[in-house]
Amino acid sequence: MHLIIRLIISGATCLLVSCATPYLSNPWETPNRYIRIPLSEQAQFNASLQPCIEHARDTFAEANYRFQDGLPRGGVFYAIVFNDQQGTSYIEVDSSDSASIRGYVNFGNSIKGESYTAGDNITLPQSDLIDWSITYPDRPAEGNLLSKYMLLMQDGLATGDCDPADIELQRYRYFAVNYSFVPPGTDGWELDEPADGTDVIMQEKNKDLDEINTVSSSRYRISPSISDQQLIEQVRMFGNYRSEEGVRYNVIKLEADTYTKKGTRCARTRHTVEDKEALLANSGKRGLMIRDVQTLLCVHPLAKQVAIVLDYSHSHHPGKRDSEFSNKADAMFEGLAFTTQYY
Repeated sequence: MHLIIRLIISGATCLLVSCATPYLSNPWETPNRYIRIPLSEQAQFNASLQPCIEHARDTFAEANYRFQDGLPRGGVFYAIVFNDQQGTSYIEVDSSDSASIRGYVNFGNSIKGESYTAGDNITLPQSDLIDWSITYPDRPAEGNLLSKYMLLMQDGLATGDCDPADIELQRYRYFAVNYSFVPPGTDGWELDEPADGTDVIMQEKNKDLDEINTVSSSRYRISPSISDQQLIEQVRMFGNYRSEEGVRYNVIKLEADTYTKKGTRCARTRHTVEDKEALLANSGKRGLMIRDVQTLLCVHPLAKQVAIVLDYSHSHHPGKRDSEFSNKADAMFEGLAFTTQYY
């Protein structure tokens, strides 16, 4: 997850830049978001971070033990500290003991009065640590609770102090530019290169069952004056297979209605379709599969010309439908949140 969050924390010119991961190439990254805390709220905000800073210091040793034992392929261990600009700097850990952290500066910066360029060696006392993170190329990062907390604040999901036990800090939430949601899972799921106009595409494949689950999210332009009935008609279009309907696709069921979500207006569709030429995950050949699809379309509470679309599809052999599919879709839709707090 990659993000850059900027907030004023100790003075009018002090910026905290918090990068959840330093590499843009990681598919589990998050688009940039920015936070600026008003001067009047800085002291309270600083205090709200302390529980998670203390948690990071308490759990750093255990994370370091795992690092020393050997992380999964591609795993990188970072210690996160303040730099002289009251921003955060990432130190790629090389070794650590009970007193010191030794590693390499990820981005050039001034730390404790000394200038560093990327790749420079650095040794710091563990007391300087404010957070840690382990990043992976094929799954969400661990740690980095401060960055997650700041994102949750923007989406109205964190209102008190940073609480390490908060379920939102324990699970993976995908953060787009102005909304977020919790996918059905991460283990066994892969992030694919999103198509144009799509923010994220995730897939889970069970080759033994020829089963494919797909989650995607997108933003669409809509009329700010769109009616509830027009929302329903719009979301129904996701069950329209155009010229292929009746040829490759046979739509068995298509239902659409309004969906209740506090603070905004939404519509939801459920449809089931037979796909006569589905690509079978097991053999690579094409054959008949059933696809169950649920789609949620919501008007963004602030940007009313923008609609957020979440789509969850479950492709399976006839008679092999996942009995929990609808429950998983419900949970994902209920977890949709909108960025409504801009500082």
